[in-house]
Parts: sequence; C-alpha cells; structure tokens
Amino acid sequence: MLSSGNFLWLSVAKPIAPDLQSWIRNANLDPDWLRIGTDIVGGSTPPTFNAAFSLSGTTAAAPVFQSAVSRRVHGGAGTFDLPLSTVTTNPATEPRQGPAQTIVFTFDKPINAATATITEGTAAAGAPTFSGSNVIVGLTGVNNQQYVTIALTNVASSDGGTGGSGSVRLGFLVGDVNQNRVVTLADLGLVNAQLAQTVTAANYLKDVNASGTLSLADKGITNANLTRALPAP
Repeated sequence: MLSSGNFLWLSVAKPIAPDLQSWIRNANLDPDWLRIGTDIVGGSTPPTFNAAFSLSGTTAAAPVFQSAVSRRVHGGAGTFDLPLSTVTTNPATEPRQGPAQTIVFTFDKPINAATATITEGTAAAGAPTFSGSNVIVGLTGVNNQQYVTIALTNVASSDGGTGGSGSVRLGFLVGDVNQNRVVTLADLGLVNAQLAQTVTAANYLKDVNASGTLSLADKGITNANLTRALPAP
C-alpha cells in the first residue's frame, strides 16, 4: 500500500541487458531485491515472463476556486482586503491608487502551483506565490480607468489535484470610493469626511493612496480624478 510518495514503474523492451527480468522487494526482503526468475523460481534455465500489476485508489480532485480579494498594505495601519465579485458583468471597483496591485485567489485546499495571465486590460502579472489555499498574484503597470481580468490556469494542489482554474474581473478607478464606477463630488465628500481619522476596516477605501493616513493627499487625488468613469461592464 502506498499512502504517500511516488509509485515508479520501469519497463523496457528486450533485449537490452543479459540480466533483464522482474525484480521484487517486500517487507521481508527489505532492503534487498530478488530476481523473480533467477532467485525465486530458479533452475538451470530460469524462466522469463511478462509482469503485470494493477492500481486502485482515489484520484485527488482538482482544486476549486472560492473567492478573491484586492489586497493593499496601508502603511502602519495594516493590510486591508477588498472583496472582489466573481460575476464578470458586475465587477468590483478598486479605488486605491496603483500602478502596483495585489490580487489574492482562495481555493478549497492548499495550492503549490499555478499560472497567472492577464486576459483583459493593461497590466502585467508576476509569478504567483502560495500561502496555504491562497494564490497571490502581484500586478504591475496597472493603468487607471479600465477593467482587468486575471486568470489562473494549471492550478495544482498539495494533495496531487491538478487542472484547477479561476478568474476574476475588476475595475480600476482611482478615487471611486463609493464604487459606482464614476468619480463625483459624492466621493470627494466621503474622503473629506474621513480626514484625520484612523484607517480601519470601515474606511480604508478612502485612504486612496494607501499611505496609512487619511489626509489632504487623499482628497487631492480624488479631486484630480473627478468625472472620470468606467464604461458599463
């Protein structure tokens, strides 16, 4: 029984070597091996024969995509995650200033391999990193006022599952703190109302520059983006 590790089978056509035959090892023989024909059957002309085996068990299921967030470190205030929609026709909007962003995909079990690609928008995806069931994809060169789709393929799990995939689409619009896909005086008012407040899970989107402080700089960035909008998704 093999509960972990690798099962290896080597088979080559005859003739390749004078000693080509099946070998065997079990708990009683370990660490030695015996030749089935020569050592076990024996005789003046040891027999040769075809060997066969069968395998039984279960195949690890492909990892299943669960959710995704847009993650930013806000200076000393900490790290805050914006939950992302998995509905492509109703994507979430990321109002925090780029051009570097981080997207975290969560699967149903620990992951050890994946390939990340950008299938929509202007951005570059770095090589994914892995933390338990999370796949972390760093984005660079993210343009403002656009939709970006990040796709994961070839997702493999630590238990041997392969063939997983996941995709998320989101809009990037600096200053759209109320996430209605257009920057208006309403967004400016929301930022203004939080000036000098501590950055928390309740107001982190108003920290537009992700500096860890809610300041006039955030208000200025929002003001500079007034009237900018995303197209209908």
